[in-house]
Amino acid sequence: MFPPEEFYAAVSKIYKDNIGKKITVEIYLTEQKSSNRQRAYYFGVILPIIAQAFSEFAGVLISEGDADTYLRLKFHSSEFADFETGEITKIPKSLSSDSCGGKEFYLYVQNVINFCDDNEIVLPPPPDKD
Repeated sequence: MFPPEEFYAAVSKIYKDNIGKKITVEIYLTEQKSSNRQRAYYFGVILPIIAQAFSEFAGVLISEGDADTYLRLKFHSSEFADFETGEITKIPKSLSSDSCGGKEFYLYVQNVINFCDDNEIVLPPPPDKD
């Protein structure tokens, strides 16, 4: 991503190089996908540790899949209301890189890390941002 001054300089150069010609400049924002490093840290480090902590607390084996579903229900879900009963149902959102962008996934992982801190679940530090 260009700093603003570089962006304006690039557009100005395009304009000067094409004086008298019709040009079109399109500017749009794209959502960055979550990085492989972010996803590896969540699925390869965080989930196994949380599943183990949940299992020790509950006294029964809690799978990584069940731990993931619990966390997504808590921090990454949609709510739907049954208009007849008024009952609210939460449905976990997908964490696939196609539907959960880099910033959204990062914020989700930060919520999970904060949850671990609040519940004295010790995690190794996340990898450097890439």
